[in-house]
Amino acid sequence: MTDPTATSLLTLLESSPDLTSLHTLFKSHLKPFPPKTVTETRTLAKQYLSFLSKSLSLLPKRLNQTPKLTPNHANTLFETYKLCLSCLEAINSQLSCKPHSVQVQRVRLIHCYENWGKYNEAKTQGLYVLRFIGEVYSGTGMGKGKGGVPELGKENRDKDVAMMIVEVVVTIVKCVANARCEDEGDVVDMVFGVEPWLSIIDADAYEKLHKMLVTNLIKFGRRICSSLFSPPDDQIVCSIDLLTRVLDVMAHQCMLRKEKSLVNFLEFVEYCADKCRNAAVDFCGAVATHFNKLANDFSQVKLSAINLIMRLYAISLSLSGLNYYSSGRSPKMAKSEKDISIPKLLLDVENRLQRLTTVHGYLLSKVDNGMSMAADTRTYMSFYFTALMFLCEPLSMLMISERKDILCGFEDNSYPIKLPNIEDAFHQFILVSSASDKDGDVYNNYTVLSVAITAFTLSFATKKKTEACTKFLKDLISTDCLQTRGLKHLYASLHNVGIVLKRSDRLREATKSLELCCQAAWCYVIHLCKMFASSLEESSSDLSEDAITVFATEACAKSALLLDTLHQCGSKEISRTLIDCLERWSIAHSLFEKMPVPVALVKQWVKVSDKIMLSDIFTNGVEMRKSAGLGKMGQELQAYMEFRSLNPELCKIMQLKISNLLLKETCNTKDSFLQKSRILIANARESRARGIEGLNDSIKYLSEVISIMSDLYNKDEYARDLLAQAYCLRTLCTQEAEPNSKLFVQDIGNALKLWLNQEHPQSAEQTRIASLNTLTLLYHVGDLLSLKGYMEDHSDIYEMMFRFFTWKNVPLKECITILWQSRSLRHCLCTSPVSDAFIMTLSKHCEWSKSMEFWISCMERSESLEVGFRQSLSVISTLSSPDFYNHEHATQPLATVADVKQAASDLISNVPLSSKSLFLAAHLYYDLCERVIAKGSMIEALSYAKEAHRLRVKLLQKRFIYSTEQHNDIFGDNGELIKKRGYKLKSFHMHPSVATSAWSSHDMDSSDLVDFILTPWNVLQCYLESILQVGTIQEIIGNGSEAEALLTWGKNISVFHGLPIFLVSFSSVLAQLYRKRRLWHLAEKELESAKRTLADSSSLISCLKCKLVLQVSVDEQLGDLYRSRFKNTTGNKLYEELSKAETLYRSALDKLKLTEWKNCVSHPKTTTASNKIFCDSLLAGGIDVNISSDFGNQTEQEEIQPKVTKKGKKTAKSLPQEQRVTSRVTRSSKQRSETAQNGAQNVVERKIVSVCNDALVKKGTQKSKVGCITSCGCEVTCVCDDKDCWHCLSYGVMKSLSVKSIIQMKWEINRRRLLLRLLTGIGKCLTDVEDTQRAHNVFLESISVLVSRSTFRPSHFSLSFAFLAELIEKNVTGDVFAVEHASLLYNICWFSLRSSWDKGTRNDCCDLSFIPMPTVLSGLKLSFILCREVPELFQKMTMSQVSRLLSVLYTLSPSNKEFSMLFTSKALCESQWASYFHQASLGTHLNYQLFSHLGKPTDPNTMDVDGSSVTNSTPLSLHRLAPESVMDLEEFIIKFFHDLPRATIVCISILGDTYARFLRALLPYEYSAHAWIMFSRLNSDNAPIVIALPLDSVLAGSLKDDEDSSSSILSSCDKSWHCPWDNTIIDEVAPLFRRILEQNYASTSGDTLEDTKENRSLWWNLRKKLDQCLGDLLRDMEDLWFGPWKYLLLGGLLNCKHPDSVTKKLMKDLKFKCKINISESILRSVISSASSQQKECLSELILKKGCYIGGKQCDNDTSPGENSSSLSSLVSDFLTNAIHEIGDEDFVDREPVILVPDFDIQVILFSLGAVPINLLQ
Repeated sequence: MTDPTATSLLTLLESSPDLTSLHTLFKSHLKPFPPKTVTETRTLAKQYLSFLSKSLSLLPKRLNQTPKLTPNHANTLFETYKLCLSCLEAINSQLSCKPHSVQVQRVRLIHCYENWGKYNEAKTQGLYVLRFIGEVYSGTGMGKGKGGVPELGKENRDKDVAMMIVEVVVTIVKCVANARCEDEGDVVDMVFGVEPWLSIIDADAYEKLHKMLVTNLIKFGRRICSSLFSPPDDQIVCSIDLLTRVLDVMAHQCMLRKEKSLVNFLEFVEYCADKCRNAAVDFCGAVATHFNKLANDFSQVKLSAINLIMRLYAISLSLSGLNYYSSGRSPKMAKSEKDISIPKLLLDVENRLQRLTTVHGYLLSKVDNGMSMAADTRTYMSFYFTALMFLCEPLSMLMISERKDILCGFEDNSYPIKLPNIEDAFHQFILVSSASDKDGDVYNNYTVLSVAITAFTLSFATKKKTEACTKFLKDLISTDCLQTRGLKHLYASLHNVGIVLKRSDRLREATKSLELCCQAAWCYVIHLCKMFASSLEESSSDLSEDAITVFATEACAKSALLLDTLHQCGSKEISRTLIDCLERWSIAHSLFEKMPVPVALVKQWVKVSDKIMLSDIFTNGVEMRKSAGLGKMGQELQAYMEFRSLNPELCKIMQLKISNLLLKETCNTKDSFLQKSRILIANARESRARGIEGLNDSIKYLSEVISIMSDLYNKDEYARDLLAQAYCLRTLCTQEAEPNSKLFVQDIGNALKLWLNQEHPQSAEQTRIASLNTLTLLYHVGDLLSLKGYMEDHSDIYEMMFRFFTWKNVPLKECITILWQSRSLRHCLCTSPVSDAFIMTLSKHCEWSKSMEFWISCMERSESLEVGFRQSLSVISTLSSPDFYNHEHATQPLATVADVKQAASDLISNVPLSSKSLFLAAHLYYDLCERVIAKGSMIEALSYAKEAHRLRVKLLQKRFIYSTEQHNDIFGDNGELIKKRGYKLKSFHMHPSVATSAWSSHDMDSSDLVDFILTPWNVLQCYLESILQVGTIQEIIGNGSEAEALLTWGKNISVFHGLPIFLVSFSSVLAQLYRKRRLWHLAEKELESAKRTLADSSSLISCLKCKLVLQVSVDEQLGDLYRSRFKNTTGNKLYEELSKAETLYRSALDKLKLTEWKNCVSHPKTTTASNKIFCDSLLAGGIDVNISSDFGNQTEQEEIQPKVTKKGKKTAKSLPQEQRVTSRVTRSSKQRSETAQNGAQNVVERKIVSVCNDALVKKGTQKSKVGCITSCGCEVTCVCDDKDCWHCLSYGVMKSLSVKSIIQMKWEINRRRLLLRLLTGIGKCLTDVEDTQRAHNVFLESISVLVSRSTFRPSHFSLSFAFLAELIEKNVTGDVFAVEHASLLYNICWFSLRSSWDKGTRNDCCDLSFIPMPTVLSGLKLSFILCREVPELFQKMTMSQVSRLLSVLYTLSPSNKEFSMLFTSKALCESQWASYFHQASLGTHLNYQLFSHLGKPTDPNTMDVDGSSVTNSTPLSLHRLAPESVMDLEEFIIKFFHDLPRATIVCISILGDTYARFLRALLPYEYSAHAWIMFSRLNSDNAPIVIALPLDSVLAGSLKDDEDSSSSILSSCDKSWHCPWDNTIIDEVAPLFRRILEQNYASTSGDTLEDTKENRSLWWNLRKKLDQCLGDLLRDMEDLWFGPWKYLLLGGLLNCKHPDSVTKKLMKDLKFKCKINISESILRSVISSASSQQKECLSELILKKGCYIGGKQCDNDTSPGENSSSLSSLVSDFLTNAIHEIGDEDFVDREPVILVPDFDIQVILFSLGAVPINLLQ
C-alpha cells in the first residue's frame, strides 16, 4: 500500500471519526525511523520535524476532546502518541533546544494517561521522564536520588527541570493514590527526593504543587489503611512499612512548621487510628509503636500538643483487649473471656495514663473559675477531643459492662479497684467537651453521656470527685440542649448503677444514683408531653399516647424504687422525694391529659408509710387539681386493698380513714340520697373487687340503691341515670352469681326505659360522666345479651348508643365504625354479621343504612376494618361454570384471602400489641376460616381457626380465671362399661379487676368515645366461637380426641355461664362425634340434652332463624343417629328406627319451609312465569344455551353461536361422545328406553333461548323496577326479579351493594344447604326400605332445591332424566353446594344403576329409573370432579364411592356388551380409565388435597367472588387433584400416567356386598360371593392391568383343637382386646383373622399365670398353634382369593433380555395375525408371571386389553364380537408358544412394588405389624 501524505494523515488525526487504522498508517509513514547514522538523523529531522510537531500538538487535543472517544480509538491514539515521541527523541540531537525539552511532550502524554484513568501507564511514563533527566544531566553533578528522583546538583539548578520533576512526581503520587501499582514504596521515597527541587521553583507553583502533593499523599495513605482489612498474609508487612513511611513523610512536613501540614497530618492520624482499630493485633501494635516514635520526634521540636495526641492514640491501639469495646469494631472481632483479663487491662491503662500525665500532662487544667489554654492549643482542640474520645469511648463501654465488678470488686479482689488516672482522663474528656462546645450539641453525643455515667460510677470506687460528677449530671439533665434520646440513655444507665449499689447494700450511694435516675426519667416524660402537645397543634405526631403512658408508668416505677431505697436506709427525705415526684407528675399531667395515675408510686408510699396518708401530703406542699388528688386517694384506697394480706389491721384502718375522707368530700351536697347511693355503689364495687365471694354483697348493695332511688328518679335526671346504672350493674353481678337466672331481662328493660326517657344532661361534666358510664354499661350489657342470644332489647341499646354519640358530637360514620369494631352488631353464632335490629335502628338516623357503599365509607379510617367488613359480607357463588368467573358481568371479590391475611398480620405486628388489635386480628382469621370451610379446604381452614383461637386465648387469659378438678366417669354405653378419666370445670370467673371495669369510667375521657370498649363478655363469646370452630373442623377431618376435648371444654363453660345457644351447638357436634364412634348412648344423651335446652330457652333465644337452625340441626343429628343404628338392629326394629329418622328429617324440613324464611331473595314475588333455569352467560364454555323446560308453548328456536374470548379462541367445548345422551343400556324395556333417549335428544336439540333480564347478563344495562323496591325494601331491583336464575342471584346480590340483600342471601344459602342435607337423609331412609317412588320424589325435590330460583312454590320446569342430562352436560359446578351437589349426583346415578339391573327393586315409576348409561357416567364424573375439589367429601366417603363405582363400570366395559358402548375414547383405553379411578378410590390424593390450597399461587387476574384463585388456564400437574371440568378429565388422566414413577404400583381394594349384588346381576354367571377383590397394576408405561375377582371362599378356619389345654392361659388375661376397627368386610370373608388376633393378645397379656414348666409348655404350644393358623390363613388368602393372578402382584423383571425378545415376538404375532394391538408392558407382565395353567385367563386379559372381571379360573368368552372364541383360541396358542419358549426359568430378581391398599386390606397389614415376629415367620 502506498504511504499517504503527511497532510492526509494530519487531517485524519484531526477530524476523522474512524481512527482504527491510524496507528498503522503513522507507522508506515514513519517507517524510516529510527535513523542509524548522524546523516540520516539530520535528514529525517528536516523531513519529519514539522509533521511530528503538528501530530504531537493534535494528539492531546484529540484525546481530551468531548465527547470522549471509544476505548479502542483512544488506545490507537496512545500508541500513535508513543510512536511520535520515540521518533522525536530519535532526532532530538539535531534540535536546537535543551535536552529535556522533548520530555515536555511526554509529560503531556502522562496527563492524558491520567485523564483516561490509565494510572499504571502514567506512572511508567513518569519514571521514564525522571530516568531520562537523570541520565541527561548525569555529567553535571546530578546523581540518582531517592525513589528515582535525580539529585539536585550544585551546578544545575534549572527551574524548568525542577518544575518538570516536581510535576511528574506529583502526578505519580496521584496515580498511586488512585490505583494500586507496583513498587509503591518507591513513591514514598520520591516525596523525600523531591523536596530539594521544591525549594527552587516559584512560590506560586510551590503552593499549588505542594498542596497537590500532600493531598494525594493523604489519599494514598488512606487507600493503604482501607486495604488493610483483607490483605493476603504475605503483604501485611509491606503494608505496615508503606503506612509508616507515609506517616514519616507527613510528619516530616509538619516538623517544617507548616500549619496546614499539621492539620492534614492530624486528620490522617485520626483516620489511620480509626481504621487500624479493626486490624489484627500485631498490626495495631506496630502502628502504636510508630505513633510513639513520631511523638518523640514531635517532642523534640516543641510540638507538645501533637505529641500528646499521638500518645493517646498509641495507648488505645496498643491494648488489643480495649478495641473490642469500641463502637466501630469489626463484626468479625469476638470477645474471648480467657484472652482478656479485665482487671489487668484496666490496670495497664491506668499505668500508661500515669506515665503520660506525669511527663506530659493534659492540655486543659482547672484554674479558679475558668479554663486556661495554651496559645498553640486552640488549633488542635478538636483533634485532642477526638483522641480523648478514641481512648475514653471503649474504656467507658468496658467499665459500663463491668460496672458490678468495678463497684464491688473482681473475683480476685474483694474490694473495688481504684483507677484515679482513668478517672482524671474521663474528667479531662468532659472538660474538653464542655470547652469545645458552644451550642450544647456535644451533650447529645452518646460517648459524652457514657463517659459522664462511667466517671460517676468510678467515683464510688475511688471515693473522689463524686460531687463534681453529680453536679455535672444534674446540669446535664436540666439543660434544654439534651434531647430525649440522651435522657432515656441517662436514666436507664443511672438505674442500672443504682441497682448494683443497692444489691451491694450500699444504699446511701444507691440513692444518689436513683435520685439522678428519677430526675432524668421525669424530665424525659415531661419532654415527651411537650413534644406531644406541640405536635397536636401542628396536626402531625409520630409519638403515640400509648408510648407516653408506658414511659410515665416506668418513671413511676423508678420513683417507687427510690422511695423503697430511702426507706431501707432510714432516710428522712421520703416525703420530700415523694413531693418532688408528684410535682413532676402534676406538670406532666397538665401537659398530657391521659397521664396515668402513679399507681406504683402510691402503692410504694402505702407500703413504706404506716400513719401518713396522701391527703396529708397534699396539704403540705403539692398543688394539683382536685380531681387528680381524689384520683390518687382512690388509688391509695385500692393499694390498701391489695396490701390487706400483709397488714390487715393497718389496711383496714387506713381504708376506713380514706373512705371517710372521700365521703366527706363528696357528700357536701343537698341531696344526701344521691350521695348515699354513690357510696353504696362504691361499696358494691369494692365487694366485687374482693372476688366472687363478694358477689352476694354487691347484689345486696345494688338492690338497696334501687330501693332508695325508685322514688326519686322522676325528680332528678341524675338520679334516673344512677338508677339505670344500678339495674345494669345488678344484671352483671346476677349473671356471675346465678347464670341461669332470667331476672336480667326485667332489670335491663327497666334500665333502658329510664335512659330512653332521660332528657339531655345540662352540665358538661354531667354529660361527660353520664355518657361514659352509660356507654360502658351499654357495651357490657349488650355483649352479655348477645352472648345469651336475647336480642329483644338491642334496638333500644343501639338507640341509646346513637344518642350518646350524638350528644358528644361524634359523627354517624364514626359511630358505625366503633360498633363494627366491637362486633356487637349480632348475637353469638349468628349467620348475619349485622342484626336486623341494628339496621332498623340505623335507618332512623340514616337513609343509606342498607347501602354497602355507605358502610364501606365508614371503614375507610382502617384498612383492617374495611377488609373485615368486606369479608363478612362475601357471598360465594352457588352453582356456576368455571368459565363463568371470567365473564365480564362477574363481580370482583370483596376481599381477597391475601388482603385478609395481610390485614391480620399488620394488626398483630403492632408494637406494643394491644388487646383490641388481638381482638380484630382474631376476627379476621375466624371469618377467613369460615370462608375457607365453605371452599372445603379443611386443613387450611384449621390453620386459620387455630390462629384465631390462639389470639383469643390470650385475650381470655387476661380476663378470666378458672380451675379444674380431676374426675372419673363410669357409664354404660351400648351394653358395656367405659371408664373415662378427665378434668371437670370447677370454676370459671372474671378477674376482679376485669369485673369492676364496668362500674365506673371516671378515668376515661371523651376521646375514648372514638374507640370501642372490649368487654369480657365479648371476649368470652369470641373464645367459645373459636373453640366450636376448631372442634368442628377437628371432628370433620377425623381428629376425634382433640375435637372431643375442645368441645367438652366449651360445653362445660357454656353450662357454667348458662349460654343456651353455645350449649346446643356444642352438644350437637359432640353427638355427631359420638355417632361416628358408634357410641349411640352418648350421642343420644347429648341430643336429648340439646332438645331440653332449646325447650327451656325458647323465650330467651330471640333470633327466630337461629332458633330454627338449632332445632333443625338437632333433629337432623337425631335422624342421623337413628339411621346409623339400624345396622345393629334386626327385624321390625330396623324399620322403626328408619321411620323415626324420616319423621325427624321431615319435621326439620317443615321448619325450613316456614314463611319466616321468605324474603325478596328466597321468594321473589311472581310476575311472569319464567321458562329458564340458567342465564345465557352462565353455561360452561360460554355457550348461550339454556336448559329447556317441558311446560307450556315453546318459544321460537334460535341457534346461538359460541362466544369468543379475548384470546380469540372459541370457548365452547362439547362433551366427548361417551358423555352425551345417545343410548339406553338396560337389558329390558328396550322400546321405552329408545323412546326416552330420543326424547332426550330432542330436548337437547331444541335449545330454547330465554334471555335473562338481570343486569348481570345484560352487560351493563339495568332496568328500574320501582314497585319491587317499594315492596321489599331492596335498593337494587335485580335481587327481586324472579326472572333471574338462582345461579346468578349471588352475583346479583353482591353487585346490588345492598347489605340487607347480602345478609338475606347468606341466610338462604345456609337454609338450602340444610334442606339438601335433610333430603339426602330422607332419600337414604327410603332407599333402605326400597320405597322407590318416594325416593324418586326426594331426588327430584333435591334437584329443585339445587337449581330453582325459589323453593316456596312449584318449579316452572319438569324434572326428568332429560333435565338431569342437560344439567350434567352443561358442566355446572360450584363451591357452596359442591358437597351436596356431588352427593346428589352420586346417589341418583347409583340408584339408577341399581334400579336398572336389580330385578327386585326395579320400578318404572318415572324417568329417573331410565337414565341412559352415558348420562350416568357423565354424572359420576362430574361428581368426581366436585369430590376432588372438596376434601370434606372424602371424609364422607363420597369420593371413595364415586371413584370405586367408576372403576367398576370401566372394568366391566370390555366384558359386557351393554357397557361396551360406553367407551369411545381414542386417547385412553378401558384399563387406564379403570385403574385411574381405582387408585383415586383409595385416597391417594388426600395428602395432596389437604395442603393444596396452602401453597397454591393466586392469579390476581382471575378471581372468584370470595377472592380465591380460579386457575382455569393453569397447566395440569400431578399435585393438582382434578381438572376444572369433565371435559378436561381425559387430558388430566394422560398427564397423571405420564408423571407416574417407573416403579410398579399395585392398588388393592375389597368390594362389599352392594357391589357383589350389582355384579351378580350384570355378569352372566352366578357368583355366590358376597365380596370381590379388585387390584390394579400401573406405572408410567400407560398400560395398566385391572383385575376383579370374586371372594367365593370364607376363610373361617378352626381354633378348637386343644381348647381345654389353652383355656387356662387365655382365661388368665383379665383384659379384653380392643379391636382397632369397628366392622369391616374382612370380618365376613376372613373371620378367623380377628380370632387369631384376640387369642394372640390374650396369650401375651396374661400376667397372673404361675411360672411353671407345664404352663410354659402350654404357652409355647398355643403360640405354635397360632403361628400355624396365621400361616395357613395367609396362604389361603393368596391361593383362594387371587389364584393364578397372584403373580401379577410381583414387580417387573430386572434381567429381562430373554423375556423381552419373547414379548416382542408375541406382540408382533398378535398385531398382524390377530389384529390385536396390545401394550408391550401388559404382555411383559403376563409373560413374566405366566404358566401353562394360566394361559386361558391370560388370553382373556390380552383380549380385553388389560381388564378382567370374573372368576379366578377363566370363564367363557363374554366379550363382544362374532369370532371371539376362535380369536381367543388363537391368542391362547400364541401365548402357549411364548410360555414354552421361556421354559421353566425362575425370575427371582424383580423390581420393588409400591403397594396401595384400601382400609380393609390395611386392617390386615397393620394388624400384622402388631403380631410377634414368631407368628410372621
